[in-house]
Amino acid sequence: MSTITLERRRDRDEDETHIALEGPPECYGWIQKLREPPEYAVPIFQGFISDDHMDEHPVYFKRNSVLHLALFVPWENFLSKTRGDITGIWSNYAAMLCPRLRSHVSNISLLRKSAEDARKDAKLWASRSEGDDTVDVDFPLDEGDFSDEPTSAEPTMAEHHQTYTALLQTLRNAVRDSDATRDSP
Repeated sequence: MSTITLERRRDRDEDETHIALEGPPECYGWIQKLREPPEYAVPIFQGFISDDHMDEHPVYFKRNSVLHLALFVPWENFLSKTRGDITGIWSNYAAMLCPRLRSHVSNISLLRKSAEDARKDAKLWASRSEGDDTVDVDFPLDEGDFSDEPTSAEPTMAEHHQTYTALLQTLRNAVRDSDATRDSP
C-alpha cells in the first residue's frame, strides 16, 4: 500500500505531511506528501516477477531484486546502502525478514515453478496431440485381427459406419465418465 505521493516542491517547506527528498539535485524540485487513509493506493505490477535474482533483463537492471526490495523492505532501510550490488542487498534483507514476509517471498518462487510446470504441460500436451485436443493419443487405433492376410480393398460403407459408431460410443463414454461432467445435469 502506498502511503506517499510525489508533488512539485513549489517552495514548500517540510511539515508533518510533507517530507523533502534527499539525493541528487534532480530531487530538489520534488517533495513527498503523506497520503491520508482514504487516499492510500495499492500498487499493481504488470508483468512477470520471479525469484531469479541473477536475471539479465535488457532494459531493467536487476529487476527482480529491485522489486523484492520494494515489496518487502521499507525503503528507508536500504536507500542509504551504497556498497555491494542490489542482489546482495536483497539477500541480506531477505535473511532478516519476519516469517510472514518470508512466506510471501516463497510464494513468488512457487508461482514461478507453477508457471514453468504449466508451460511444460502445455508443450507436452501439444506434442502428444499434435495440436488436436479431440484425439486421445493413447487410443489404440490398430486393434484388430491380424491373422488374416491384409487386403488392399477399400473399406465398405458398413465398415465406415461401424468405425464411426465405435468412435461416437468412445466419445460418449469419455464425456459421461469424466470428472469434469460427473454430477452435472
